[in-house]
Amino acid sequence: MPMLPKFKAQVPFKRYALLWMALFASSAALAEPINLAQLEEDYVAQSGDTLTDTLSSAYMLSIADGAEVVLKNAVVVREGYEGGAGIICEGSCTIFLEDSNFVKSNQSSPGIHIPEGHTLVIDGPGSLDVRSDDFAAGIGSGYYYSDCGDIEIRGGVITAVGGSSSAGIGGGHVGSVCGNIVISGGEVTAKGGGEAAAIGCSHHGKCGDVTITSGVTKVVAEKGVGAVSGIGLGDIGIHGKVTIDGVEIEKAPDSVFTFVPGNFWAIKFNKNHDDATGTMDNQKAIYRATAILAKNTFVLNGWMFVGWNTSADGKGVSYGDRAEVNCHARNVGDTVTLYAQWKELADLAWATIDDVRPYYFLDEKNPVPVAYSVTSLDGKKLKEGTDYKVVVTKDQNEVGANAITSAGDYVFTVKGVGDYKGSQSFKFTVSAGNVVKLSLLTSDYVARKGDILTGKLADSYKVSIEADATIKIKNAVIDSVDEGVYKCDWDKPSWSGLTCKGNCTIILDGDNIAKGHCWTSAGIYVPQGSTLTIDGKGSLETSAGGWGAGIGGVGQSSKSGNVVILDGTIKATGKHSSAGIGGSNDGQNGSITIKGGFVTAIGNGGAAGIGGGYSSGSGENSAITITGGTVIAEGGENAPAIGGGLYSVNNVIKIGGGNITAKGGYASAGIGCSKVSDYNGFGTMCATVEISGGSVVSEAGTNAGAAIGGGRGAVLISGGDVTATGTYEVPGICSEDSVVISGGAVTAVGGRDAPGIGGAGFVASEYKTFGDIIITGGTVKSTGGRYSSGLGAGIYSHGGNIIITPDVVMVYVDVDAEHADDSPYSVGTANSNSTLGKLIVDGEEWTYRTEKPFIYYGRGYKDTTIIDVGPVDIARSKTIGGNPRMVNLKKTYNALGRIVNDGRKVRGAYYRKKFLAP
Repeated sequence: MPMLPKFKAQVPFKRYALLWMALFASSAALAEPINLAQLEEDYVAQSGDTLTDTLSSAYMLSIADGAEVVLKNAVVVREGYEGGAGIICEGSCTIFLEDSNFVKSNQSSPGIHIPEGHTLVIDGPGSLDVRSDDFAAGIGSGYYYSDCGDIEIRGGVITAVGGSSSAGIGGGHVGSVCGNIVISGGEVTAKGGGEAAAIGCSHHGKCGDVTITSGVTKVVAEKGVGAVSGIGLGDIGIHGKVTIDGVEIEKAPDSVFTFVPGNFWAIKFNKNHDDATGTMDNQKAIYRATAILAKNTFVLNGWMFVGWNTSADGKGVSYGDRAEVNCHARNVGDTVTLYAQWKELADLAWATIDDVRPYYFLDEKNPVPVAYSVTSLDGKKLKEGTDYKVVVTKDQNEVGANAITSAGDYVFTVKGVGDYKGSQSFKFTVSAGNVVKLSLLTSDYVARKGDILTGKLADSYKVSIEADATIKIKNAVIDSVDEGVYKCDWDKPSWSGLTCKGNCTIILDGDNIAKGHCWTSAGIYVPQGSTLTIDGKGSLETSAGGWGAGIGGVGQSSKSGNVVILDGTIKATGKHSSAGIGGSNDGQNGSITIKGGFVTAIGNGGAAGIGGGYSSGSGENSAITITGGTVIAEGGENAPAIGGGLYSVNNVIKIGGGNITAKGGYASAGIGCSKVSDYNGFGTMCATVEISGGSVVSEAGTNAGAAIGGGRGAVLISGGDVTATGTYEVPGICSEDSVVISGGAVTAVGGRDAPGIGGAGFVASEYKTFGDIIITGGTVKSTGGRYSSGLGAGIYSHGGNIIITPDVVMVYVDVDAEHADDSPYSVGTANSNSTLGKLIVDGEEWTYRTEKPFIYYGRGYKDTTIIDVGPVDIARSKTIGGNPRMVNLKKTYNALGRIVNDGRKVRGAYYRKKFLAP
């Protein structure tokens, strides 16, 4: 029996004694320690090794897969070696700590690296100070060791320091991926660098769940200077759940967050009205951490819950339902009360007055129209005359809402009718309108509120719009091109067709053209921090002169402002790696919102049609929201039609209405990500794609990740009519996070080797990893190409679970009909080089499906005829009449049960007490 190590007084002796004996139970006697100072070559540590002394920086230290080793007064410092991790785990391994140990990496490599798909366990009574150099984590991944597996710390005194953009424990380097992190014992101090968390994600990275249990002595997390949280999320990225002592938190916002067991505070929920009903338990929260509020369950008839407030009268700090809440406790153990806030549904003072859009100025004495609609708080579209009336006054005299024919100040008022009471008013000013003939200009011009720009620009003059102005362009041509030749020189300034000097609104009338003047110019330039709104019934064709968007950013490394399109027929074309609408070359897009109109957007050379320009990833694109209109978008080479450009970082894409057609460029999704990325190929930093309505048709480019998604962000579909078409080795819908379909009608078609929904890779060295596919509602049709499943894994892919609940309408899965025999499963894996998790239907695990097609009818299927047939002997057949979609049984049988429908065998797919008919 080996001699037991010495322990610190606070460490339970029995625990480590047993661990020590188990670690070396296979050895008759303790082997001689490995003196690192005496090594003369690279060394791979084996189970039972005790590593001690100082390793020469010239040699590499690894730990064999499955090995359990001891660090005892070990010093490992790598110097002068490119890609020099301190310790490299060749697979899963355990490191037991004795006495004091120090590990430091070199050249953007982690101090300790654990490969993806494996687990590193650290335990023992000793200490470990582990540090990285440059772009790498102390423990985790780095620039030269991208992505890492799971990390579990059970004991010891650990100090882990990350380099630039890297976590102390977790992801290293921009955009890296880290697995789950569990800290269940010991004392841990972690420090992140740059925009990284201390424990969890790197800058723009992705990490799994982070769990800290009550078994720890203390955890200290010092976030990077640009990070939003010390644990979990760095600044921009995707992270799993963060759970501390059984309580889920959203983030740890303090510069230095400290947790010791028992550091709780409590949130008490008050109904704040005598007639409100329901109960809510107090919510336990972690001191100094940001919590997610429990969902409100209080009810007050005739009133709407609108949030919480720290004061009963609503004058304190307000929070929405399920909102993030900061720690309001002054001390550990304090209880803070949040009071429910209520608004009466019938009070128009709390209704939403949508799209009040007077055109603000007169045009040749034509009446000024006003667009508006009214929605109550509970989402009901109110009817004019029945629920409300509109009164427009000038100088206290009432005028018609669409009959404003004179300049002046007006008040637009919505008044309740019938069951509705209260009112809301808006003030606006109508100007007489100043017609500006562009052909008569002799110098640069700044358009002011009420201007009507018309005619063709006389020469290469710069036309701008003053801040907060609303102008109209009517049959205007703002184009500095004369007979196809730009009037500019490299050594002279260039400018955009139109430049917003702040927030501005352009009303379209007739047919209009706005083109950039020359180099580094947009069709319409919207600077960062400004918002351009486009409205009206006219048309606009706009394009950049060079290094600029059709509408949005200009130049290089410049983020664009926000763009809102309400109406009009618009065609926007970017040039030199810039978006049609959005960011310029190496620039990110501001928020883009399309509510109506007919919009065509074309990106160029690594830029999206709508979204980001070609970018080095130096910043994040803002959200893209489409709720109406007709949108046709086409990405440039290596860029999606809607999303971030090449090498960029996407924000959320939300589609809630309209008719959208999106065609991705080479290696890019129609809606989602570019595959090509500094961020680990398939792992492009693509945020969530959310589709809740509208008609969406998305087509992938060659070698893309998917037609919709294709990156690390989830794809969430809850409504609408969605069609996603992949190409060779490209699925219709895929996400490295998850695909969740809860409603709508979804049709997804994969190319050869790829499923309709799932993943597919390109070569064996570049496997595609995709997350769970969860279908809980709607109608889904997923068709795979030759050699692939219809739903699940294509070739060279590793996938998560497939989960189908009975609340769906129908799930229809098929493969290439002409080559059906080349696909072993309709739901499952491809014919080779693929793996998949479980197929779970209504909570039960099924085998992968071989039926082609496989059809699953859910509760939402309206044409369902159900016939009760009683018990069925699994060894016998039973004939039933009619043509039932489902057959109720008193017991559950697998595909061997022979039930005959009018003499035909019912397909073997089953779920609980229902066999599914063809």
